[in-house]
Amino acid sequence: MGREIFWLKDPANLFGKNTWTRFVPTNDMTVPEALNAVVRFTVYFGFLMALVTGETHFLLFIPIVMGITVALVNLYPTTQILKETYANKGEFATPTDQNPFMNVLFTDYVDNVNRAPAPPDITKPAVKESIDEAFAVTHDLFMDTSDKFGLAQAARQFTTQASTTIPNDLEGYQKFLNKDNVSRKASSEGYVVARGSTQELSLA
Repeated sequence: MGREIFWLKDPANLFGKNTWTRFVPTNDMTVPEALNAVVRFTVYFGFLMALVTGETHFLLFIPIVMGITVALVNLYPTTQILKETYANKGEFATPTDQNPFMNVLFTDYVDNVNRAPAPPDITKPAVKESIDEAFAVTHDLFMDTSDKFGLAQAARQFTTQASTTIPNDLEGYQKFLNKDNVSRKASSEGYVVARGSTQELSLA
């Protein structure tokens, strides 16, 4: 199943055959999907309470919550900070219209030296969708920005760099390459001692 869009843009999909059971927000949901889940829960709760108690004022919660979700989407169209859902929570930059792939810009060296790094896993559904949405705003070649194939082709030559901090995290990169500072080249099955090397002479 594809990612949901906000219910106001597609009201019929709010209670579609693949979405009507998604009424509890979860960590793997995007922001539109989570807001859709809240609206569904409110609709179910309102009708259930009205049916059980016979009081129709519970139905007033439905338009109120719908209005709140619309206000939230309009006030915060793009989230600037993503909260990592792992145990070691941290703050990361998110895609914007000016910088969809969250890379370090030349202007950042003057205006935004303490910028937050990009999320460590840009393949997560929420992050990937944010990148697609931000890139779609900057890309005016296609009249219909819902053309995922066209947008994917246009974004193919761009990527998020391995280091997105100022300065680059050289120490972290070195630890990633060689975590315990032990060379395992000699123990490799295909390793052959170079002729004339000190190691060959020591074996002679």
